Amino acid sequence: WSDRPRQYASDVPPYNEFSDAAYLEIEKARKRADVVIASMHWGDEFILVPGERERTIARAMVDAGASCVVGHHPHVIREVERYNDGVIAYSLGNFICDMIWDERTRFSGWLTAEIEDRHVVSSSFIPAVIEDDYFPRALSGTDASHRLDWLSRGARADAARAAGAGYGRAGGEERKRHEARR
Repeated sequence: WSDRPRQYASDVPPYNEFSDAAYLEIEKARKRADVVIASMHWGDEFILVPGERERTIARAMVDAGASCVVGHHPHVIREVERYNDGVIAYSLGNFICDMIWDERTRFSGWLTAEIEDRHVVSSSFIPAVIEDDYFPRALSGTDASHRLDWLSRGARADAARAAGAGYGRAGGEERKRHEARR
């Protein structure tokens, strides 16, 4: 589903626009499948923290039966959260991408989830960096720790800025800063 405004055309898009009907679709899918993974196109670009709307939607999707909710659109990594029997990745960032002029958009990774008896029993995030050839390479050890610490500090700063300026306005300000770096 997409929870972003339509762009470039007013025609009905070739994807599912998010509505409360998504929860019913997840409930129906869960009756037919052991595992349901919801993919969400959402969130303000370049902001490292999810907004309250994203948190509310993601948790309701897990409550409706999604094992995993995987977000994308912000171009940056956001937190991975365990919620009830599911896992939510608010944004896995870019994966194969040409946005290498900004350190935050070069940080990427893989989400893994182990599922038993229809429930996520464990999950992990494998950090990666997008190299100059635009492809991701897994990080480990000290490199991974430094990247995750750096990301955490940036997310705290973004959360403080969003709390002070309002989430939507903070996103607009961050987009302007990002464009200026290009």
